[in-house]
Amino acid sequence: MQFDTLINNQKSKPLQILFAVVFSCLYILTEPTLNSMYFLYCTYRVQTMVIVANYAILAITYLLYFHKLYTAFREKARIDLGIIGPYSLVFAGYLIATLANPDTGNLARWSDTFFYSLIPLIISFLFLSDYYGKRFYISAVAWIYLVLSLLNIVFSFFPQLYIGEAKDWREEFFLGFENKAGWALIMGAFFSLIDWKLNGHRWKTVAYFISLLVNIKLIWCITALLGTFIVICYIVLPFVRKWFQKWDFLIFIGIILTLFLCFMFFQKYTVSSEPVALFIEEVLHKKRSMSGRLPLWKLGVAIVLQKPWLGVGAQLHPGFIHMADEYGVWSYYHAHNELLQTWYEGGVLTVVLSIIMLIYVADRLRNGAEEYKGICKLMLFVFLFMLLSDNMPYYPWYMVAFVSNISILISKKYNSEADNSRASVLAEQG
Repeated sequence: MQFDTLINNQKSKPLQILFAVVFSCLYILTEPTLNSMYFLYCTYRVQTMVIVANYAILAITYLLYFHKLYTAFREKARIDLGIIGPYSLVFAGYLIATLANPDTGNLARWSDTFFYSLIPLIISFLFLSDYYGKRFYISAVAWIYLVLSLLNIVFSFFPQLYIGEAKDWREEFFLGFENKAGWALIMGAFFSLIDWKLNGHRWKTVAYFISLLVNIKLIWCITALLGTFIVICYIVLPFVRKWFQKWDFLIFIGIILTLFLCFMFFQKYTVSSEPVALFIEEVLHKKRSMSGRLPLWKLGVAIVLQKPWLGVGAQLHPGFIHMADEYGVWSYYHAHNELLQTWYEGGVLTVVLSIIMLIYVADRLRNGAEEYKGICKLMLFVFLFMLLSDNMPYYPWYMVAFVSNISILISKKYNSEADNSRASVLAEQG
């Protein structure tokens, strides 16, 4: 996909504007952390139109994807698919677990989740496989998140301006429920940092982070708050930047896996201990149960111990379906932990495939461009850390896969003389 004329030819300004508007709408429709945007007007007709638009986008995206693959095959050209292959293997694990559990697994949910989750990855692949498209894509997405972040602040302070259905602005915001809004804001931080590094848009990044701090105060989502804290430490503390720049990503994967085992199997000495409980109550002003997460994790561990190898399969609802009453949790709650959700739905096989995916990302980043390594490892660690206490049940590993795909393709080194020449010319043009 060539973007040279579209992005750099000044005579095509109207076309550039139109393309940017269409791309913005497409991004909002296909990015799972922004799903709540679908129901801005919250009428049945609009919801139906959005669903139809999603299926149309799905069809067009896959046509472009297979056309790209066919063209590369015909021209015998090498093509970098980013994380799409390893991410598909994770879903293969889910498929095996679902087929092995006909009573609890649901193939319809698996297929909807798989094909829809790939759309943002494919779109980013189509853009980032071209040097000029890479700059446009990152800049455009950073703009989208800046605008959405500012709108979230406006509607929070002036809810009477909100056009759609009236919301309870204590827990639900323009960007969605507090957790979902938090994920979207952290995703915006990732794109803003990359935009600063790639395009030099410093003022846009500064503006975004000011709006991010205001939004975090409004939303007060603990996972987003901790994620923002890590990002701010990276920005202001040189030794933290050095850690993320120099340390292999496998070290960060090891830290996350260790924390997961401690949270799940040694709660008494970690998240349920008195110092942690006091911090949660007195500083974060949340319940000692971490807003009900501890009973959910105990239930998830109980399910895992019952069916460790192939889990219960992808379910129609992303909820716990066994022993919910016994543990005093609502049966449709999800695990609020990505690894635990993967284990109890997909079994050990899918967990192993997920870890292999992360190892693949670590290997690709190890061989990537130096200038992007720190930011990419930072944001991957932040999302993995956030997923220790939350997850998107309908889109397993989506956020990590999406950030991994951007990280791999954005830090890809240019190997051909033509690519290096084009990159040099564009750098000279500023």
